[in-house]
Amino acid sequence: VSGKRMNDAVVTMFQDANEGVEYPSNEVKDLYVRLHANVNKLELGSCYSNVIKLQVKATYQAPSITLPEKLFIAGSDIGEAWKTWKPFAGVFGLDGNYFTVVYIADGGAFKWGTFAEQWLGYADVKTYADEAGAGISDDGGNIKFAKGGWYTLCFKAKINGEAIDYTLTVYPAALYIIGNATGGWDEASPALQLTAPADGSGIWVSPAFCLPDTSMRLVIRVKLLFPPANPKLPSSHSTSTPRMKAAGAKITTSSPILSFRIP
Repeated sequence: VSGKRMNDAVVTMFQDANEGVEYPSNEVKDLYVRLHANVNKLELGSCYSNVIKLQVKATYQAPSITLPEKLFIAGSDIGEAWKTWKPFAGVFGLDGNYFTVVYIADGGAFKWGTFAEQWLGYADVKTYADEAGAGISDDGGNIKFAKGGWYTLCFKAKINGEAIDYTLTVYPAALYIIGNATGGWDEASPALQLTAPADGSGIWVSPAFCLPDTSMRLVIRVKLLFPPANPKLPSSHSTSTPRMKAAGAKITTSSPILSFRIP
């Protein structure tokens, strides 16, 4: 094993156990290792040495690759099937996190990429977390959902040496409104959750609000896949649209509600 590989392994193990914490370079640490040997890479004949302790001093070296600025998705139920590449939005304050809200029909499938027409698929995601019961499977390289519905797709990208590992977490789509129109900009309330349409062609509709000032934001709330290293941050996260004043949406005047379509 080369010294560089050992150095990178020590740094990676520390980062995995201490999300968001900078590695303390040149600090002596205990490392426990053992050797593994086998015959012609067969399971038969495998043997292991005793565990020994090494004192090592590793140094963090910035990787030559960087996290993608954007992600995109195309599929059977997104815009023009397999032609429209819909961009993900970045999660505010969380580099390497991206989300979008989509409707996927029963048995629908999609691909994704860091640019349009890259056509990354099921095998390019290291870890899946199906929090919505969508029934995720590999369909000839496509990412397939057995159960149709509205979903929030959350990708997390993490640099691992000279590669990037991707995690896809799927949540039921949950949209809320907050703002002056609802009485405040505090955390989203279940009473202010929008009603989802039956399919991708329908309209999302908010509860009625009564205040004359229609300044508001749409909020999409998800649970973070990994708890933040900073204990002051919440274990769940809300990301929102820029503040709007009826822009890009329809607000009725007799009994104020917000209604819009997600493309």
